[in-house]
Amino acid sequence: MTKNIYYIVLILSLFSKCKHEKLVLPLCLNQNTELAIDTQAVIVLDSSIWVENKIFYPENNGYRFNYGVFNPNNNNLIAYIRNIRVYETNIPVEYPELWLYDFCTETSSLLYDKGAQFPHWNKFNSIIFTDKFGQIWKVGSDGSDLFRLTSIGQNLFGSWSPDGQRIVYRHTYGTESYTIIMNEYGVSLDTLKGLSRASNFSWSDDQRIHFTADSLNINDKSYSIWSYSLLDGFIEKFAYIADSKTDDNQIKKIKCFTNKEYVLAASKFGILKFQKGNSGTLIKQGYDNRWYQYLDISSDETTALIYRIERQKKGNWDANHYENLYLMDLMSGEEKQILISPN
Repeated sequence: MTKNIYYIVLILSLFSKCKHEKLVLPLCLNQNTELAIDTQAVIVLDSSIWVENKIFYPENNGYRFNYGVFNPNNNNLIAYIRNIRVYETNIPVEYPELWLYDFCTETSSLLYDKGAQFPHWNKFNSIIFTDKFGQIWKVGSDGSDLFRLTSIGQNLFGSWSPDGQRIVYRHTYGTESYTIIMNEYGVSLDTLKGLSRASNFSWSDDQRIHFTADSLNINDKSYSIWSYSLLDGFIEKFAYIADSKTDDNQIKKIKCFTNKEYVLAASKFGILKFQKGNSGTLIKQGYDNRWYQYLDISSDETTALIYRIERQKKGNWDANHYENLYLMDLMSGEEKQILISPN
């Protein structure tokens, strides 16, 4: 029954797509849509930031845009977090909300407004996310069927399997952490041995999960990208990153390509493409004031959806902080900022 519903949804999504089947920059956006061309020259003017005469939506406007992911059935739809920062009795308080954005209609819609991070969209049009209390929820992309999947501890880095029926995540309770696989209803299926330090999960297929970890075992204390086989529990080093994890080399998010030969990674250092056994090829350089925090890959694997941080130092202990979403052409490294007008 579930599979029949999936095929109906898939057929309907094909009819709802824009005329451009292939995702290319600037997607199916019309001429009225704002896309800022990215440059290294960022100038501060009256507490606002402008890039090539296009304005960011900065912190003093109350919004940060981050954690963007594609709809796997339709590259013209994304889910993202819109973070609102307000000051309550001079203390900054943030209210991250889960939103959808349609590049074709240039409209956004709110799905969840009680705190959200780490969204991930499956092929059955269900989106998982972690709330402000560390619990994983599931919601339909139309806002229906909101359902909590976990109830205790801190649960992060949730990632759907390609078949859309399982979720891998890191569960921490007290001082202990575990990597757990549960089904779409929140029922625990397996605890993966040897993965207590794993994070940033990405499935390369239904039987293999990639992740980052340091000091995974007593014989290898390196910080690396690893893979785990669900068939036999075999853990294999996919790519070496560094002897140990530091703030500068920490990988914030990885995403597997479907051919299983490559992994894309976002870090403070930049966007890197790893092949099994190599140390990574730099696609886009990061800078002291520009950090790459999160990414997703379009279904045709030509474009990445990037969450990027810009920091502009104001004094010895203070800085302007801006978080925005970008589209990156994976061949050229060209980036275009997505300017989502506040509703």
